[in-house]
Amino acid sequence: CSSDLGLQNPGGGGPTNNWFTEGLNEYYAVTLALRSGLAPLDLVLQEINMQTRNYYTNPRKNLPADSVAMFNPMIDGRAQNVSYERGILFWADMDARIRAASKGRRNLDNVIVPLITRARTLGGEGQLGGQARPGGQPGWFTAAELVDSLAEEAGPSARQMFDSVIVRGKSIVPASNAFGPCFELKPARIADRYLGAADPRTLASGLPEIDAYLWSRVPSVPDSKCRAW
Repeated sequence: CSSDLGLQNPGGGGPTNNWFTEGLNEYYAVTLALRSGLAPLDLVLQEINMQTRNYYTNPRKNLPADSVAMFNPMIDGRAQNVSYERGILFWADMDARIRAASKGRRNLDNVIVPLITRARTLGGEGQLGGQARPGGQPGWFTAAELVDSLAEEAGPSARQMFDSVIVRGKSIVPASNAFGPCFELKPARIADRYLGAADPRTLASGLPEIDAYLWSRVPSVPDSKCRAW
């Protein structure tokens, strides 16, 4: 979980910033399983596609970040799920942008690890504890600092992406290689589980379908290259 990794919502903010903690945890759960070789590639692909399918069929997927926190998860868990589903796709796309801008020399780790290390060093593992930075703020970092770091690595498009997808809730279509050379994103027709649940009459003729995207394995790329990504 995020506390085990020393991850904190940038600048606090509770559910408003779950796109960071929950989304980043989902992203690294997939990518670390891929890099370590602990999970077969087909299971990694299955997990990525589950999150992607859930995102595109989630009727709350276009909620801005500050609106997600307004929903009671006991009443409508779909809003809470946006943080996981949108977050993993956002971070994967950020990684792809950083790799493209640096011609493969750098990746998302080069943004996240220094920020987390600094937060831990300055006592950021407690929301209110730890040594204060200049200006009186505790060790953890703010969303603005995080976005600045992303823009420094990936260019202005990172800031625009954050404002569009996270702040305003625009639908995201990640880069086709956002999860490495093994997988590519393709248009797909997928069953809309939420619409089917909302209107049981649709079940008589099968679940309705929507236009979306899913990932496919690139057969020409060897497993070893996938794991070295």
